[in-house]
Amino acid sequence: MTLNTTGMVPLGYGKSVRADQIIALVPVEEAERRGGRRTYVQLETVPEALVASRSERAILADTVSTPVEWEEVERALAEEDGELLTFEYRDVVERVEERGDLFAPVLSERQELPAVGG
Repeated sequence: MTLNTTGMVPLGYGKSVRADQIIALVPVEEAERRGGRRTYVQLETVPEALVASRSERAILADTVSTPVEWEEVERALAEEDGELLTFEYRDVVERVEERGDLFAPVLSERQELPAVGG
């Protein structure tokens, strides 16, 4: 897999870098990262590596997180195909146009949650 060398690459934490400046991606070892996926990103013009909150695969593929519907999760499980839940940023615009903003109810609907500790 190769990196698309045009445009900006989101690294997470609000950071983006020019794709043509990336010279190496190194996964952060599990013991070092304290949960989640992290990747050291070495840039041509920066002496110290940046830490991205995305996996090398996500950086290379330009994938992004987006809300999904339960039917999509069930289909991916039934077909044993996690790629059905993998989205590039270009896909998200089309998804929102077709399905609306799946996250919007979180901002407007009130949930009743049980008290912590009983």
